[in-house]
Amino acid sequence: MSDFKREERYIVVKIRDISITQLRLLRGKLEGYNIPTQECVVVEPDWPNYEDTWTAIERVYDGVYKSPYEVIRDKQNEIDKLKGQNAILRDKLGEPVDFTAVIYDLSDVEERDSKIRQELIRQGWTPPKESDHE
Repeated sequence: MSDFKREERYIVVKIRDISITQLRLLRGKLEGYNIPTQECVVVEPDWPNYEDTWTAIERVYDGVYKSPYEVIRDKQNEIDKLKGQNAILRDKLGEPVDFTAVIYDLSDVEERDSKIRQELIRQGWTPPKESDHE
């Protein structure tokens, strides 16, 4: 589990919440004390992506951040690979194969393979005889 903790690191003032006079005074004070300002992005708590932003920051902290676009590309590559495998099976079986009933995320490979085999048999596939493997 991550040891990431949200912390107060910046003081942010929304310009539209203060007057022109207050803004000039604040900027003058910051400059007078040689306090540098930072360029940053602010996501307010009432925005729909506020918690998603915190999650992204935590992933950066943990060293596991991936751009959402990279995640989408990876998932699309997985889908394309599965479509290719499905096309090969469809060519061998001569009919479409529906794997929606098969559970893919099982940790036990033998159990997963057994479920796939059962689904193929349910859809009309005839397993090869033992003598076919010799």
